[in-house]
Amino acid sequence: MKPSKILSISLQILLIVLLGGQLWAQSSILHTDLQQIIPSDNLPKEVQTQNANNNLDVYLWKGRYYVAFRTAPSHFASAKTKMYIISTTDFEEWAFELEIALGSDVREPRFYADEQQLFFMFFKGGKKRFRFEPQGVFQTIFDEKEWAPIKEITAIPLGYVPWRIKAYKGKYYLSSYEGINEYKLKEACALRLFVSDNGIDWLPISEQPQLDHPRAIAEMAFDVDSKGDLWGIARLEFDGAYMMHAAAGQWEKMEYWYSEYKFDSPYIFKHQGDFYLISRRNLSGKFARKPQRYKNNLIDYSFRKKTTALFRIDTSNHSLIHLHDFGTTGDCAFPSVQKTGENEYLLLDYSCAIDKGKKNWIRGQL
Repeated sequence: MKPSKILSISLQILLIVLLGGQLWAQSSILHTDLQQIIPSDNLPKEVQTQNANNNLDVYLWKGRYYVAFRTAPSHFASAKTKMYIISTTDFEEWAFELEIALGSDVREPRFYADEQQLFFMFFKGGKKRFRFEPQGVFQTIFDEKEWAPIKEITAIPLGYVPWRIKAYKGKYYLSSYEGINEYKLKEACALRLFVSDNGIDWLPISEQPQLDHPRAIAEMAFDVDSKGDLWGIARLEFDGAYMMHAAAGQWEKMEYWYSEYKFDSPYIFKHQGDFYLISRRNLSGKFARKPQRYKNNLIDYSFRKKTTALFRIDTSNHSLIHLHDFGTTGDCAFPSVQKTGENEYLLLDYSCAIDKGKKNWIRGQL
């Protein structure tokens, strides 16, 4: 099964090995070559890939890697979109798990688990190509025998988009944003944390959102330090990004610092007490070229070249330090990371063809 076009987007995999357990310098980072795993000839026969294979997640549960991904005609919404879950032990032989086809867009696949159950969450979008229309958050559960029927999580308000889920002290925490207002400059966009004791029933952690931003705050990645403080990065659609912090026991009260650099598709993980970010990086540097020209800046940003990159989060100075680029191009990122050893991490990402020249973001998306 081969890509139908030169610019077909595919899922990539690589193994990051951290020498001496440190990520502070490029010289301490080794990784394998990028390897395309989707599309490929050894996928289950039930999986029918299309031109764009992107939004993804990977999760190691009971000795198997579960991989979910979206496949569609392009990066943008389509009624032809499908989402597949497949599983493997070696990324060579795959088993079919589940197909999700709702006659509408589906995005943001997210796994999380306990000892008995593997949970899977995603959101339903619209059908119009250039509209972002969140239409509910949904869930299915796997008990090692079968996947349960898909159900809507009605406790998460209509229009919200799930982003990252972290388990902490026996509970699950979900970052989510008010995607229905994502591209409306005159409407505030709320960012919230939700919490669940059982992985099924969700509640907001506070009556008020953690941040209510006038210019489309979105995708917030986060993790928790040894003191219980939360640290995060949130993308701003028309600006750059916010670095965010909340003290232990007071996660409802976020403080934040602005960055002129935008970090799309953020994923945060901890290594030996330090926080690291993997996200899409704008190779032209800062996001905005003309202050206050929000829509013009977003259009200009779309025609810039990107790659997937690794950063260290400097919590003392409220900044990010660029460490390494992974060589992806065009439409890329949406990273998912799985720890495989003391100093080893498996990274899944998506990208346009890396051997056919560097491409700008919008060309890859289309």
